[in-house]
Amino acid sequence: AELREALARRLPDYAVPATLTVLPALPLGPTGKVDRAALPAPVTPAADDGAPLEGAAAELAALFADILRLDGPPGGDDSFFALGGDSISSIQLVSLARKSGYRVSARQIFEHPTPRALAETLAPRAEATPVESAADDTPAPAPLTPLMHWLRRTPGHWTGFHQSMLVTVPADLTEDRLRTALRHLLDTHDLLRAAVTTDPADGQPHLTPADTVPDPAALLTVVPVGGDETGLREAVDTHSRTAAAELEPEGGQLLRAVWFTPGPGRDGRLLLLVHHLAVDGVSWRILLPDLAHAVATGTPPPRPATSFAHWSAGLYGDPERFAPERDHWSAVAEDPPAPLVPRDAADSPHTPAELRTELPPEITAPLLATTAAAFHARPDELLLAALVHAVGADTPLLVDLESHGRHEELVPGADLSRTVGWFTTQYPVRLDPGSGAIGQDVKHVKDRIAAVPGRGTGYGALRAQAPSGAQIAFNYLGRFTADTPDGHWTPAPESDAVHTGPLPVLLGGHVLDLNASTLDGTGGPVLTVRWTYAADLLGTDRVQALSDRFTAALGELVRRTGEPGFAGHSPGDFAVPLRQEEITELEADHPALDGVLPLTPLQHGLAYHALTETGTGPDVYVVQLELEITGPLEPARIHRAARTVVDRHANLRAGFRRLSTGHLVQYTTADAAPEWTEHDVRERPDALPGLVADDRARRFDPDRPPLLRFTLIRTADDRWRLLFTSHHLLLDGWSAPLFLTDLFDAYAGRPPVRRRPFAEYAHWITNRDRAAAEAAWRTALAGVTSS
Repeated sequence: AELREALARRLPDYAVPATLTVLPALPLGPTGKVDRAALPAPVTPAADDGAPLEGAAAELAALFADILRLDGPPGGDDSFFALGGDSISSIQLVSLARKSGYRVSARQIFEHPTPRALAETLAPRAEATPVESAADDTPAPAPLTPLMHWLRRTPGHWTGFHQSMLVTVPADLTEDRLRTALRHLLDTHDLLRAAVTTDPADGQPHLTPADTVPDPAALLTVVPVGGDETGLREAVDTHSRTAAAELEPEGGQLLRAVWFTPGPGRDGRLLLLVHHLAVDGVSWRILLPDLAHAVATGTPPPRPATSFAHWSAGLYGDPERFAPERDHWSAVAEDPPAPLVPRDAADSPHTPAELRTELPPEITAPLLATTAAAFHARPDELLLAALVHAVGADTPLLVDLESHGRHEELVPGADLSRTVGWFTTQYPVRLDPGSGAIGQDVKHVKDRIAAVPGRGTGYGALRAQAPSGAQIAFNYLGRFTADTPDGHWTPAPESDAVHTGPLPVLLGGHVLDLNASTLDGTGGPVLTVRWTYAADLLGTDRVQALSDRFTAALGELVRRTGEPGFAGHSPGDFAVPLRQEEITELEADHPALDGVLPLTPLQHGLAYHALTETGTGPDVYVVQLELEITGPLEPARIHRAARTVVDRHANLRAGFRRLSTGHLVQYTTADAAPEWTEHDVRERPDALPGLVADDRARRFDPDRPPLLRFTLIRTADDRWRLLFTSHHLLLDGWSAPLFLTDLFDAYAGRPPVRRRPFAEYAHWITNRDRAAAEAAWRTALAGVTSS
């Protein structure tokens, strides 16, 4: 812990190692290079600051470890995303937290990604508001989403379009138990037994669940197999094709299961194949645990709180909901860049070929954790940047991106943590040519995605009848685990995590379709990318070269992550408009930059004085509070409490700078620790007034946060003076008592009082209509004369 703290004082947060393993010597290979395969696996420490986690924070830390396959619970201030989480695994965290009785949203996880910070935002279990269940015993027809409409407009090609998983199942599984479990699965998740029907009232297609559960015997095939892996793979390939051919959406045939039995005493394999209309990448994280539950207990899993029908109707029921986005999407679609291949050729169907690449754990693990944290980026943004880099510096790209689409805030009251269905949205993003520098490409991709309105949800609703013109499609399915104590009900080693059965032809103008996923196995995470392409247009050699450059770009990202100035923030990370060169200037002096806030009107005035009046005399805006404490006091404990409160409130870690562009900014840093000084004047009581006066006279440098400090002076065995000195830029007269309340609550170990972040106020007051406010004040003060 002491070594990590020392490194944290000298390095930016992303460069501080999450774990440290002590070895007597590095293992070397025959050539004298480090033998990476012989290095021991890292062990995640149980805590990061010596303070034990309790209550919700401890439970959340355990959930982090479970989802991210850590060796132990992370520390209270370890970020879910820095540990390897992503937007899809955050949905898993939402589901498990709700199962534990905590009402949490994916947005909360992104805004408060550590166990301690997230726990502080949660209502106690007794206060958690249950979500009204929209799913009931009478399933309603679900309106098709825009992506479903697109798929259905491909007659003759869409009926077998599916996702599948091959999972390991226990050796003692019986056919009766499996059939019963499948029946429970179909009963709980109504979309698995749905059919595409036409509503006679409006003539529109819907997904209509059957009122009764079909006989699972008709959906299950049992296939005895031998013990060799080659024979198993051949059997899986054969029966996958057969099962896909049996799917018929208009006839309600959306699911098939094939159980491969290798004989007594040996774990089998179960192939679950579901039409894409009823499942997406997130759904598998619900289906597999539910099936395991049903097999183990013989009882049905809990029903989802919100049905897919309720969600679809609530999201797409109002055709004008996304009207404000129309201009953005029109501009993207109407001015496409030069295509990879001639459009006339791309717009006709093409038989696909496939290339599969894997990144080993030594690249995948740091890419998803350290590198993603260094760039403040999601894994899919890193992969897209590698694609832009691979294509080259002279070719703009228009890419159709897929998103999981499960943004609960879009339908008030929705709880999708247990809802199975195809929620995916697809939308185009224009990406400018690669700069030749992979680090800059990451920042460019991040900003382009951040500029997409509504995370792409409105595109399909507004332009459902027109293809985007993109010739490349990209989807990252997230992380899956195959590393459990017994390996049961997780992806089998013979297959990818999730396989998307390709359409017999590439459609919609796409000539290249990338599907990526990460599988956590016993040897670590492995990133797999499937390149499905029109071989007659692109050619195998061209796609292989793209894949090679793509893989090399990801390797470069990992290799160079720790270089000064290589990674860092981009403009899209902040709500305050900044140029990339301004961010680079800030990060050069403050590598742990973690936020930029707008200045309030009063802060503008105070900052002007603080930055221009740099004399040596007292600063009238430095405020000193002097507290007299009687009784026993633990200096180290009150010091930790002060650090805890400053860490908790980002605006207390703020600095102020006028950039070389002239832009005045308020920024926050993750490593801003308050200055702490201790004195003992029991033997020289006359020194006390001088210490107090000297502290009051010291000015703060606005560009060296935090602009507050503490001085603890012992005046007698049971008497102390605590000087709390801050700049008025940080705190007003009403805030100081709140700070002191938090300080002594932290000292006593009491749970913190939940307070709204200062950033909300700063953005609110900054975004107010200044002209309207000025007019209101002019009216109110009309006729008033100054005196």
